[in-house]
Amino acid sequence: MRGPDHVFTRPAGVVVSRSEVLRGLRERTVAVDSYRVEDLDVRHHGHAAIVMGRAEGIGTTPGGEPFSGVYSFTSAWLHSDGDSTLLTWSAIAIDGSVTPPPPVEAT
Repeated sequence: MRGPDHVFTRPAGVVVSRSEVLRGLRERTVAVDSYRVEDLDVRHHGHAAIVMGRAEGIGTTPGGEPFSGVYSFTSAWLHSDGDSTLLTWSAIAIDGSVTPPPPVEAT
């Protein structure tokens, strides 16, 4: 679950709000063909957790242009009332390999 103030920072440095992420998922503006996570490291701190790892994604933009990349990511989660909420997610391209999809425009 994403928190109401969730912020997503793409590998290219574009910051996307929760509403933009949800709209992109609803409208399927990006097709993800494969997504792999490795080297997952979860560090618990009371009711919070920091999750770090390495990921590789391949897909297609709405315009049919391919994108791909390998990146390192960090996310922060909060566990409360039996539910885990994603607060923020940020990725950094590893060795400049990321070809990002275009940013989702806010409505």
